[in-house]
Amino acid sequence: MLVANMFLDDDEDDAETIVRKYIGEGWYKGPTTQYTGVDVANRIGLSNLFFRMNPYNKNMSPADYAAAIALGPAGSIASQQYRGAKQLLEGDIYRGIETMVPSAVRNGMKIYRWSDEDYAIKSRRGDVIMDDVSIGDMASQLFGFAPVSYTLQQEKNLSTKRIDRATNKRRTGILRKLYVTRRMGDSTGYREAMQELRRFNKDHRGYSINYESFKKSMEQHVRTSALMVGGITMSPRMRRELLEHQRDYWGDD
Repeated sequence: MLVANMFLDDDEDDAETIVRKYIGEGWYKGPTTQYTGVDVANRIGLSNLFFRMNPYNKNMSPADYAAAIALGPAGSIASQQYRGAKQLLEGDIYRGIETMVPSAVRNGMKIYRWSDEDYAIKSRRGDVIMDDVSIGDMASQLFGFAPVSYTLQQEKNLSTKRIDRATNKRRTGILRKLYVTRRMGDSTGYREAMQELRRFNKDHRGYSINYESFKKSMEQHVRTSALMVGGITMSPRMRRELLEHQRDYWGDD
């Protein structure tokens, strides 16, 4: 999977998603998960034996990976305590305590939270991820096994947002490259950017870069460059205050 992902772009399905779409969830996660509705695959699977990737956080930096491998379970516990403390300071008391306590207690707190939220699993901002949580779902969670509908939705969300972010990043990068090469008079770089634009439009026909979007992007880049101060941009409504801050703090005339 690691080798396959090296040849796949970030704005398309990764190797795991391609496999599970082709063979189906039943074969991908096994009959126990399929027929019980309890996601046991993440707990008893024999993949990732050397180092288990966080299935819900694939944006870790190399430094994060190195720290996770070097520190092991102790580092994971410390990170968990840090996240919980941060949630407490932000005013999310219940979630903060839930994050910090041992998993056996955490599972019970999750069940209570689900029942208190009309038997639904919600995000931190209160949006429903899964509704109609059953008694069986809560019983399996008590033993550390999440409902398969919930984990599947999380995996769908992760894949969807990864592609969404990567596609927007690629599009923005192409438009920025077109502006910079055009402004600098770099004809070779501009031609390369146009080739990237054509490849992007072929990959994403419904989100293609047409003449109007290109024109608007160039105009916006020009406006941004005109308003830059010392190489940085400032929020329009904060501009006057921030300029005064720069003058006052460093004693400029």
